[in-house]
This record gives sequence, structure tokens and C-alpha cells, in this order.
Amino acid sequence: MASISDALEELRKTYLAEPDPEKRERLRAEHDRAAAAALELLGKAIGENTAAYNAAVDELDKSVADLRTASDDIAKVAENIKKLAKAVDVIVGVAKKVAAA
Repeated sequence: MASISDALEELRKTYLAEPDPEKRERLRAEHDRAAAAALELLGKAIGENTAAYNAAVDELDKSVADLRTASDDIAKVAENIKKLAKAVDVIVGVAKKVAAA
């Protein structure tokens, strides 16, 4: 982008230094067209980068949501393991009583 800026500046200096009004006007118009083209390219690049950034943020949001779901699932599994452990304790207690009798 620096070389485009340098070229535009050189073209501006050229048209400002031109003594012939008609030629100066043609050079100024050429400078304006070049500046407009550079701005259009810059706008397109910004738009593409913004789209890529937005897509990355969307993917990150999805990943965070998936992690939250996985965390909830793990919490449910942990709760079920606690219930299973209590059930095993009851069965062991009953088995001990049956074996003692």
C-alpha cells in the first residue's frame, strides 16, 4: 500500500507542478481516478478481512457453546456416577447383612 501512496503523491505533485491548465486538469483527473481505485481496493480488502474475522468469531462462539454443552454433559455423568456409587454402597451393605445372617 505504501507504493500506491507514493505513486499517488508523485502524481499529485506532477499535476500541481504542470503549468498548462488543460494538461494539469487531465493529470488531476487521472490522480482522482487512481485515488478512487486505491480506495476501492482498500475497501474491498477491509471487507474481506472483516468477513474472515466475523467467520472466525462465529466459529469461536460455536466452540464455546460446544464446550459449555460438554461441561454440562460431564456434570451429568458425574452426578450419575455419584448415584451409582450410592447404589453400590446399598448393595454392598445388603450383601454384608445377608452374608452375616
